[in-house]
Amino acid sequence: PHFFVPVNVAAELGGTMDQRLLILGLLLRFYDPGLALHLERIECRPELYAISWLLTIFAHVLPIERVRLVWDFLFSSGHPHAVLCVACA
Repeated sequence: PHFFVPVNVAAELGGTMDQRLLILGLLLRFYDPGLALHLERIECRPELYAISWLLTIFAHVLPIERVRLVWDFLFSSGHPHAVLCVACA
């Protein structure tokens, strides 16, 4: 069990990486089709840029002050795909 991660976040993180990357790609196509098309044209798939975001919940790429804000949102949101929504933003 995840003692320090709320159940809803632990369940969301339980999906396979492939599933999360697929959903991220779909969200990006919906919310920013221009960027999604550009990334597809240059063959920059989510596997190339988002794995470290998802594995570390952004701690690897953001300053600690931002990480605290993002984690606060993620752990309190209750949305099953909150991590992917933040990644898409």
